[in-house]
Amino acid sequence: QLSNNGSGITIRNNASNDILVQNYASGKDIVFKTTPDGGTIVTPLTLNASGSITVSSISGSKGNKVLITETTVSSDVTNIDFSSGITDTYTTYVVEFRNLTVDATAHFRFRLGTSGSADDGSNYEGQVLQSGGKLGTSGHAFPSLQYSDEADGRLTQNNYPIGSTTGFASSGELVLHNLRSTSNNKTISGDYAIVPAVHGGTDYFLGSRVSTHIYNSTSAVNFIRLFVANATESDAKISGGTFRLYGIE
Repeated sequence: QLSNNGSGITIRNNASNDILVQNYASGKDIVFKTTPDGGTIVTPLTLNASGSITVSSISGSKGNKVLITETTVSSDVTNIDFSSGITDTYTTYVVEFRNLTVDATAHFRFRLGTSGSADDGSNYEGQVLQSGGKLGTSGHAFPSLQYSDEADGRLTQNNYPIGSTTGFASSGELVLHNLRSTSNNKTISGDYAIVPAVHGGTDYFLGSRVSTHIYNSTSAVNFIRLFVANATESDAKISGGTFRLYGIE
């Protein structure tokens, strides 16, 4: 048993060899399970100066989602770049966006790169199927988009871009497979909600039913960019949101 009386934290194990972290004030345990055969997996725990415990990863296991970097936007930016941390350490990467807002109606897009910068060649193709309805009234929408030989990956429909109505935001994630492969093209899948999506001057809410994209390159990817563009393809701005890059072991 390891105690930190200053922060009121106890770390101990139980009869099943689970690791328990208890806060004296609440009396509640956080349980970190070990393997059924006697606890061969060890969870590294770090106690910082403020008494908080950080769990880094579970050694010897697969499927852990490990945060690599995080960016929070509170004023207009042209794009979000993840330019470090994409290495052979992980086989799969996840880009998460929360509460994305834009300064004007715009399309949501991404680019990848193999030399530390975004590739804007005609190397992207994909399909997006969405379903949703009108905000605040009845009416359904089932837009779809298929594209190929484009200069970026397209996450929103041509006729349903993200709107800038105050009080709404878009959230979701992209899963990027085999980014570091030097023999296969890269596959990207998406699960996200676009609110509002603007069509014919009306605000809609749309969820992705199928969002699958291909980056046609057999080189190892080391760069990811998220950005928005308006109908004339010029740069629009991301005005808010939190953006995280994770690695999957």
